[in-house]
This record gives sequence, C-alpha cells and structure tokens, in this order.
Amino acid sequence: MRILLAEDGADNIRLIAHHLARAGATVQNVENGRLAVELLSADGTVDGPLRDPPPVDLFISDMQMPEMDGYEATRDLRK
Repeated sequence: MRILLAEDGADNIRLIAHHLARAGATVQNVENGRLAVELLSADGTVDGPLRDPPPVDLFISDMQMPEMDGYEATRDLRK
C-alpha cells in the first residue's frame, strides 16, 4: 500500500512512518496540506484536477499544519 502522510512534526513522522512501514506500507511524507494537494494534482497546483490514477492508495493528514491544514486539504481533495 502506498500512503501519503501529511505531517509537520518530526517525532510524529518517525513514529507513524515506522509503524506503517512495519505493516508493509510505502510511506511518502509532506510537511503540510498544500504540498499534499499539489502532489496529488495532475498539474502540481492546488486548483488542478487530481491525478488519474492517483499516486497513493491512502492519504493520512495531521489536522493542524502551517500553510494548509488537514481540514482544508481534505476539502480541496474532495472537490
């Protein structure tokens, strides 16, 4: 399973990525929701369409991050 983890805390990144990797997942980390949305969009912007097929199977996000929090990132991805 390919997982995109949007998390800005170094300790949380290490802990979450460690457990997910032990369970067999490949984890890619970004530091905020804006970077996550840009990575998942076809044109690398916040307003672009999503990539098809998506580069990840699951998106896990912290809710409080700089630039764009997890709530806003999730709303943008659901549009």
